[in-house]
Amino acid sequence: MIIANALSIGVISKSKKMFLLDRFNRPDGTVGNAETGQPWSIEAGTFEIRNKQLMLVQTSGQRDFISAETGLSDFVVNVTFVNNLSGSRVFFRALDGGKAYFMSNASGIYKLYRDSTQIAQTNLAVPSPNDKIKVIVKDNLIKCFVNGIEVMSVEDGAYPKQTKIGVGSWNTSGMIYDDIIVEEL
Repeated sequence: MIIANALSIGVISKSKKMFLLDRFNRPDGTVGNAETGQPWSIEAGTFEIRNKQLMLVQTSGQRDFISAETGLSDFVVNVTFVNNLSGSRVFFRALDGGKAYFMSNASGIYKLYRDSTQIAQTNLAVPSPNDKIKVIVKDNLIKCFVNGIEVMSVEDGAYPKQTKIGVGSWNTSGMIYDDIIVEEL
């Protein structure tokens, strides 16, 4: 009995706290709030829930994105790029005005950017529909994964304390995203 309790406590202490979760399992229409309560903020473009997924319905003609506040500057963010069109992006450590880091399917190559400056790219994964994207951010270290395989790792400390994440595109409608999850490290 004591051993079972000790094991149970050990498992609980290793669980990560989820700070943002949205699987978009709600009726078609406006985006509203994530399942964990944070309001989604549409910075540019028109985003809606369609078929229980998040879709960029109409572009603004520039960088389109939707974001939510996590309260974390060090985190793990997971997102599914459902149709994974060129320009699909996950933003993190975003500031108001569009400054952010983002991992993007840039014309068939995954790249990592700080604002408009490319800071890494990989040929280790070819963008495909339903790719599971994961980004781990700790202090100045950024690690990017595609379907569980690490594809990029870089140190860059431009925005060390920013806590917004989001998804979007550059001037391309029709992007579809699902299962956005942000956890503490």
